[in-house]
Amino acid sequence: MTRATAMAAAERTIPETLQGTRVLVIGFGRSGQGAAELLAAEGARVTVVDDDAVVRRNVDVRRWAQQGIPVHFGPIDPERVAGTDVMVVSPGVSPASPWMSWARKLGIPVAGEIEVAFWTAEAPIAAVTGTNGKSTTTELLGAIVREGGMPVEVGGNTGRALSGFAHRVPPNGWIVAEISSFQLETIHRFRPRVAIFLNLTPDHLDRYLSLDEYQRAKERMFENQTGDDLAVLNRDDPRLRSTGDRIRAEVLETSLRVPVNEGAWVEKGRIVARISGRRFEVCPAAELVLRGPHNLANALAVVAAALWMGISPEVVAGVLRSFGSLSHRMELLGEVGGVEFVNDSKATNVEAVVSALVSFTAPVILIAGGLGKGLDFAALAEASRGRVKRAILMGEAREEISHVLEKVTDVEFAGSMSEAVDRAMDVADPGEIVLLSPACASFDMFRNFEDRGNAFRAEVERLRDGSA
Repeated sequence: MTRATAMAAAERTIPETLQGTRVLVIGFGRSGQGAAELLAAEGARVTVVDDDAVVRRNVDVRRWAQQGIPVHFGPIDPERVAGTDVMVVSPGVSPASPWMSWARKLGIPVAGEIEVAFWTAEAPIAAVTGTNGKSTTTELLGAIVREGGMPVEVGGNTGRALSGFAHRVPPNGWIVAEISSFQLETIHRFRPRVAIFLNLTPDHLDRYLSLDEYQRAKERMFENQTGDDLAVLNRDDPRLRSTGDRIRAEVLETSLRVPVNEGAWVEKGRIVARISGRRFEVCPAAELVLRGPHNLANALAVVAAALWMGISPEVVAGVLRSFGSLSHRMELLGEVGGVEFVNDSKATNVEAVVSALVSFTAPVILIAGGLGKGLDFAALAEASRGRVKRAILMGEAREEISHVLEKVTDVEFAGSMSEAVDRAMDVADPGEIVLLSPACASFDMFRNFEDRGNAFRAEVERLRDGSA
């Protein structure tokens, strides 16, 4: 029995109405704030606690008190749990935290922010999960739905809390949401009309006991679906091939390698699909703006979902031909002295870096490293062989990554982003690529992956200004 299952077994039932319900919100970042505001608007009696000093500096306690939401910062106090009907936790709260332990002992149901948003949503939800590519895929699907003429809002794990807008989307629209495994740990009734599972590779092994447990957390996205709903699975991912056997929803598959019975695939260089027995010709795969086979694989999932949702293949093809990368995700920052700079700060695991490296034909100067998450970096060696001209490593995991990469390329260390970019520029020749793709979390040197990517962008701008 997993920790999530054990926790659910000890809980009381989630109340059917929020009116008068006593809710304790744990964590007051973006998701916590969105959940607290929505819960209070629905008539719940909300109290907030957080022990994060950074969050405390950015929260106006008096403003929240004026809304009837008391916010308490400081040491964890178990007495605040007593008398609570529901505990709502932010994704960063570990199942092993004291708050979760007290909730289990008292039988208090624990819900996450996406569960709270679902309680008040009238529009169907299209949810996207996977280890890599979730954000870009989510935004791509949202853009296609919007171009198809339906009301749509996009958010979730992208940084825009679902609880801030889900209740405002009309029933004839769509909520398109990026969903993480952390968020899925605390669902109860959450049921997406469309659920896309892109891929699964080792990640967050500092939180999960095994890759199997990580997969089970992801698969919770399907547990409340029925035969009226849709699940989209990547047939090329060996860990997802058996997932369909455990799903009650209609299943569409995708593949870069072989045709599928129902779903989307690549045939003679073209994206094609078969939905409910009807074949669709979408567009040549080469016309996608997004670079690399991983982006093509994720686009197939979007194609299958969008066609099932009733959007025309012409609309789907048009967006595929114009949609570019997001910030910090294979983001092209331009050239300095003929050297191209690419910001892939969101690549916080090994497979994401491998996918980035195989997207390029020119030699790469790789900037990597940061806070390790219990991952095995061995796969970086084969992907770097013959592709990475030099690796410039930063952060706590630099020694560990160095032991892997020094067998296949030149390696050096840098103590800051400024030093890393300067060294990369020194060794890069015109026509080569400087790629920030860390394979690690950012918290040893930066606030988050956005902060790290912004630091990289600022250093590239500095070089550009100096060469002007």
